[in-house]
Amino acid sequence: MKKTIYTIIAALMICMGAQAQKTYALLVGLSNYGMQGRGDLDYSAKDAKEMKMVFANQRNAQATLVTSKYATPENIKQKLRVISKLAKPQDNIIFFFSGHGAPGYVYCYQAEKLTYDDISEALSEAKTKNIACFIDACYAGTAFESIINNSEKPRKPIFMLSCKPEEVSAEVPVVDNSLFSQALLKGMRGMADADGDKKITLLELFNYVYRDVTAKAPMSHSKKSQHPMLMGPTDLHHMVITKW
Repeated sequence: MKKTIYTIIAALMICMGAQAQKTYALLVGLSNYGMQGRGDLDYSAKDAKEMKMVFANQRNAQATLVTSKYATPENIKQKLRVISKLAKPQDNIIFFFSGHGAPGYVYCYQAEKLTYDDISEALSEAKTKNIACFIDACYAGTAFESIINNSEKPRKPIFMLSCKPEEVSAEVPVVDNSLFSQALLKGMRGMADADGDKKITLLELFNYVYRDVTAKAPMSHSKKSQHPMLMGPTDLHHMVITKW
């Protein structure tokens, strides 16, 4: 009898494990743009590498890091499409980009353009609605137009953006990260846990990041204001990004 009970319990645990929520993260950081030093950044690759370390400590998380010459638009879109096919309805998809940006797009290796429409399109066929994109780039707030244009897509990501459409994103030599990414990293590691439940929701994370970035931006090397933005489906505000 005991053996039968243990067998049933084991089977239930296996089933529960198969249904457990997973996180698929694609983390892109571009410091080397492959143009003989022109346009290179100091900390973007480091931002993405540290983000991977955060997800490496998360249960049931699978993180892929893409930097330098591998960060082409086609490679990024292909990997997003793969993640979209792998993710089940209960899973999370995370996309993080740190690098140069311009109105309507980010710059990939050798200054090739990846538009916000491209990102939304690559994720549009995912079975899960739990899709969050974090963009650390100048003029990131211009992603708003992409969000509006893709309003009819079956799956629409929520975007956390490093700055308003007319603003630039600062790097901070003292902490060896960009200002926005540093706040993200601290928040995901527990600083954003406003209710103390050991879970960091998207809205908790944004509230923390916004306060941190707006307070420190005037003290950064650029001396300019920087205001992160959160845009997309409000039903994703309670999406759990990390646990600590």
